[in-house]
Amino acid sequence: MTKMDEYQTYTIGVLGLQGAFYEHIILLERLKFEQRKIEVVTVRTKDDLDKCKALVIPGGKSNLLEPLVAFCQHPEKPVLGTCAGMIMLSSKAEGAKKGGQNLFGGMSTTVLRNGFGNQLESFESNLVLASKSLKNPEIPFCGVFIRAPMVLSTQTSPATPSTPPASTSIPIPTSQASSFSPFDQPLTTTTSAPVEILATLPFIPSSAYPESNVVALRQGQKMACSFHPELSMNQDVTSGGTIDGVGLFEEGKGDERLHEYFVRVICLGLE
Repeated sequence: MTKMDEYQTYTIGVLGLQGAFYEHIILLERLKFEQRKIEVVTVRTKDDLDKCKALVIPGGKSNLLEPLVAFCQHPEKPVLGTCAGMIMLSSKAEGAKKGGQNLFGGMSTTVLRNGFGNQLESFESNLVLASKSLKNPEIPFCGVFIRAPMVLSTQTSPATPSTPPASTSIPIPTSQASSFSPFDQPLTTTTSAPVEILATLPFIPSSAYPESNVVALRQGQKMACSFHPELSMNQDVTSGGTIDGVGLFEEGKGDERLHEYFVRVICLGLE
């Protein structure tokens, strides 16, 4: 039985406790597929989560730790994590605040929290779309980076340089470098699926980490973006432009291509 035969309505939850969850809901509700109805629900309780076939984790925090860990580490559950959601899906994270932070896991990635700097160093950049499964890959996708995590490695244990990553294009603040330490012990990755790179920056942010330009990737049923795709508009920008993080999103004008890929390819299994 194919996914197409099994479901007529596919329910996607958006974790609605913090972050730009409303913008994710707007983009997901715009998506239309033949013989498929996409139902989008806001997840605030375990009962909400139990209704979902897939989950989107925006930037922000949550107190639904145990149910979310179980959902994210289930190899057949599709999950999209953006910005802080990428951190939560990783197996290991560097640059934690004192006291550490629990992760959901589900992917083999190692990331650096606030790897591109603080709020004042937020920026926009056109991205290089690396997957042919993304619609219209020749059209620039504007990535919005707000206190974004940086991918140090697509594997749990990258080669560790003698010093924290130093960016050639976007400096990592001294305060960030001084807190360079793991949250906790790396989580066990629940999938052996290969990592597929979906989008990269047009430059290498840290010469110490060759994969630091990776900003969107997929591993099995999990997908993560270091930027905010829910805030990306249908527009071309000059790479490296700065933003203030306010008033970026206009309803009906968002670029839904990464959300469309997540639903069509990962959730529904359609190519």
